[in-house]
Amino acid sequence: MPDPIEEFFTGVGHRTHDQYRQVEGTVRLDLVWGHQQVDHWFFRISHGRIHVSRDDRDAECVIRADREWFERVVRGEEDLRSAWLRHRLALVGSLYWLEMFQKLLPGPAGARDPRVLVNSGRRS
Repeated sequence: MPDPIEEFFTGVGHRTHDQYRQVEGTVRLDLVWGHQQVDHWFFRISHGRIHVSRDDRDAECVIRADREWFERVVRGEEDLRSAWLRHRLALVGSLYWLEMFQKLLPGPAGARDPRVLVNSGRRS
């Protein structure tokens, strides 16, 4: 069975992200599972490109969360901001980077971008 976290991070690294055109920085995600085993995901954001690796390097922001819970995040079933408020994840660094990382994640299943609805003249 494919790993949704691996698929998500592979996809992020293969696309250009226009919303990050003016952004430069680093984020490391530490996913804890089993008996304190940790998977590391390191992101370097630079002018719209996101370089993803499995490095355990210093970053401007480190997000630490349970791996099983994070699978729900990449499926759009959970939200990082609300999880942070509920202490489901630990954050070392600026909340700005949590917000930047959140923009990479899928929204809830069935969600639509409100800008598309406004531009089409429809309301829901």
